[in-house]
Amino acid sequence: MRSEYAAKRRDPGVAARFVVALLCLAAAGRVAAQDLGEQRIGTSMLTFLKIGVGARAVGMGEAFTPVADDATTLYWNPAGLALLESRHVHVTHTEWPADINHDAALVTIPVPQLGGGLGLQVISLRTTLDYTSEVEPLPTGKTFDFSDLLIGGVYARQLNDRFSFGFGIKYLREDLGSEVGGGVVNSWAADVGTVFLLPFRNFRMCMAWTGLGPDFKPSGGFVSTANGTQREVQFQSFSPASIFAFGASVEPLQSSHARLLTTIQFDHPADTEEHLKGGAELWFDEIVAVRAGWNPRAHEMRFSAGFGLRGALAGRVLHLDYAYTDGNDLGRVDRFSLEVEF
Repeated sequence: MRSEYAAKRRDPGVAARFVVALLCLAAAGRVAAQDLGEQRIGTSMLTFLKIGVGARAVGMGEAFTPVADDATTLYWNPAGLALLESRHVHVTHTEWPADINHDAALVTIPVPQLGGGLGLQVISLRTTLDYTSEVEPLPTGKTFDFSDLLIGGVYARQLNDRFSFGFGIKYLREDLGSEVGGGVVNSWAADVGTVFLLPFRNFRMCMAWTGLGPDFKPSGGFVSTANGTQREVQFQSFSPASIFAFGASVEPLQSSHARLLTTIQFDHPADTEEHLKGGAELWFDEIVAVRAGWNPRAHEMRFSAGFGLRGALAGRVLHLDYAYTDGNDLGRVDRFSLEVEF
């Protein structure tokens, strides 16, 4: 299945220089983040946009922007859609602490008439909270929902045999408990991404900028009391939780029974310090995979691991993946994904 890689091997010098440049850029960003990064915490809205999609990607430490070779590329890097030669349907379920559920459904379709591919993604975050007030500080059985919703479309095109470009647009909605007077946000955001290939051990260098859009402002406001005077204050607007990601992936091991994929990624979020992520995936006979990832600068969710199974059924390729993330004080987070390729 991977025999074509052997025919593409070239001088590794170019790839090595790209990796060195990437590491230098990440190191420079890390130094800057020590002074500036933490000052941006809490300055963005719709932070559910930063929750990783796909057990495979999360099992590799979320360093997936330079991999981008399954349906979750719609979330991580829209340019990867151009390289998918078959249709993919993907669903992911994540159980977060405090009874918070995160779900995603993604569909990709190659469209030769358009010179690329099209994709659709729907992502939601939802939880139910007890309603309390100053008069009733204890739960009374009355509840309300807090939810986020993303509906987006993606188009990508392979401009030549080494370079691909992708673009996505998405509708965003956040309900901050409108049943009990909370605000609602309706807006949009865009994603752009690129993939650059080198004919050496499936080397990829990718960039993606996700969550680009106008500032968000919840509807409504609150009553402020100062010096005995009450006045109504409108909610302030904030920028979306955009992320610029840059990374590279390579397969240092390619044999008839095993294949190792390694990846490294530098993230520059709009609202927190920079991150340097790394991950690896080891396949055995292209059927069983084990994964691990590390994000040393994260306050929580530093270590992740997982496994995957792949098989054929009725002419379709099935991918079943699981990922575990160590949330430290937050507790463990489990993700389950199913993808069908046909």
